[in-house]
Amino acid sequence: MIIILIVLATVINKLLHWSDELTISQILPYTLAMVLTYFLSSQLNKKDLKLIVWFILIETIVVCFQYFIGINTFFSSLDSFNETLLNNPNLMYNKRPLGLSENSSIIAYKLLIAYLILDYLKLKNTTYTIVRGILILGIFFTFNRTTFLVFIIYTLLSLIKIYGPVINNLLDHKINLKQLKYLIIGSVSVIIVTTIIFFYFGDIYSQLTRGKSEGVSLSGRDSIWKGFIDFIYENPFFGNGSEKYYFQHNNKLTHAHNSFLEIIATHGIFIFLIYLYLVLRNINYLNVVFIILLIIYSMFQYGIFWGISLMDIILFKLLFFNTETEKLSEDKKAII
Repeated sequence: MIIILIVLATVINKLLHWSDELTISQILPYTLAMVLTYFLSSQLNKKDLKLIVWFILIETIVVCFQYFIGINTFFSSLDSFNETLLNNPNLMYNKRPLGLSENSSIIAYKLLIAYLILDYLKLKNTTYTIVRGILILGIFFTFNRTTFLVFIIYTLLSLIKIYGPVINNLLDHKINLKQLKYLIIGSVSVIIVTTIIFFYFGDIYSQLTRGKSEGVSLSGRDSIWKGFIDFIYENPFFGNGSEKYYFQHNNKLTHAHNSFLEIIATHGIFIFLIYLYLVLRNINYLNVVFIILLIIYSMFQYGIFWGISLMDIILFKLLFFNTETEKLSEDKKAII
């Protein structure tokens, strides 16, 4: 019902703020795709999610192959990326493979989603451990800093979950052999990571800043975000009349690289609050970590709320159709 409310609100917003010459197809907002997103997410079961992971794994293998042979893409229409590689082949940013996608952001977010699906489904056998390792390698090769940030945050949260009880038991002198093993592995890992950062800090910093001396580059986001914020300041309540807003940057139209700025600029603050309510009312202890990670990602990329996209489908799956609930329903059916 909330999704239908969003669709109706955007239709009204269009009717009120666009000319009388709009055709029926122009009146229909892109938010209508949210209904299809909801339907698709409702049909996704555990097997489907696993299949998504396997397809993404295939593209990850393509990513690794492209990296090792030294090209960005196999597609001639995207040769501009291969030309970038020639400018400075030492920069990981220029070497990032595209897999079978049209840009590095798309493949990077696929890799992140695949990794999160594995943890969401709690798949932890040897096969899936290998899959995780390949996905991590792909995430490194694609060198998307937003994906790095989200992955690091998720890793830290996972470590807190694992090592919190270990440290508590250690302080109470109740640590067991398994927890002692975790403690040793953790200590050795910290030493190794700290040593690498200490000796290679200059190289790491140079890669993250793309070799620029003035500091971390936001890839034009500072200018784009300012443009969107200025537009929102001028059109706070109804945005761009629910027509998706794009900002002119470097002689081309671009989205906000931020889902929330994009939504407010497009629809205004009132409809944005409905979106916010849609998410907040459906967060629970089973999905909260994953939803927070998607939100963090979407603060630096246009991740969620395209209308329909892989990330939107996964978001709706997490919000509305929990796999644990499905498992309980299946168990009840089996008993009956």
